[in-house]
Amino acid sequence: MKIAISGASGFLGKELGAYYENLGFDVVRLSRKHFRSNIHDFKEHLRGVDVLIHLSGAVIFKRWTSSYRKELYESRLGTLEKLHTALKLIKERPKLILAASAVGLYSKDDHRHTEEVHVVGDDFLGQLVKAWEDKANELNELENMRVVNLRFGVVLGRKAAAFRKLVLPFKLGVGGKLGTGNQPFSFIHVDDVKDITMFFIQRKDLSGPFNLVAPEIVSNKEFAQKIGRILRRPSFLPVPRWALWLLKGKASTILTKGSKVYPGRLLKEGYEFKYSTADATLEDLLNK
Repeated sequence: MKIAISGASGFLGKELGAYYENLGFDVVRLSRKHFRSNIHDFKEHLRGVDVLIHLSGAVIFKRWTSSYRKELYESRLGTLEKLHTALKLIKERPKLILAASAVGLYSKDDHRHTEEVHVVGDDFLGQLVKAWEDKANELNELENMRVVNLRFGVVLGRKAAAFRKLVLPFKLGVGGKLGTGNQPFSFIHVDDVKDITMFFIQRKDLSGPFNLVAPEIVSNKEFAQKIGRILRRPSFLPVPRWALWLLKGKASTILTKGSKVYPGRLLKEGYEFKYSTADATLEDLLNK
């Protein structure tokens, strides 16, 4: 089986590329240079691909200047538009597209969001993700194409830069909650992400949105306390919201606000998480 991965140079792209190569798949890695090539050259990289995992998108946790907001949109919607154009030009197109989305779609309030029952956020991030997912769903117009929207929480793995930055203050003895610490923290172990993508390859009856988060809903404060307990380090030194705002501006709301997200459809369809709780996830990642 031939699988293409866009955004292949990022943490998750590398992890999935190695995972599928170890399983004997023929892996095509798509990078920015491929998306910048002319459409006729680009389409050749997609010819004969059975599954496309589309992860392309500029880093979200960066100060949202007006120019960078445009880049966030273009890196997501623009790459999907090029994919759509290229796939229309070939007959041997993928049967399955796993298109990245995010739990940033959801409102930051007391709602418990599932795929079926949720509220879309009216903030910048909510509207960005909605536009991103709507553009991905245009691929459904192509014949014999199945699209699954992967609404990612924070993907945790030992090699993830975000996870290393998260843990470092605790190792230095200065760890703690971010802001009030009451905001929900939606996460998933990278090994579950790998297995879930294979779950969708095997389950040809599944399409549409799925929340890729662990079943346990925890607060940022609870997550910080668990890191401190496992590392046997303090976890009581908070990072004030104003400090995060000075560092990242409105992008800091990614850390200081959150949504209660539940993987309703995955559980309903029979997926069994390897790491269903924060304790299990952190014990695995921090004790190896």
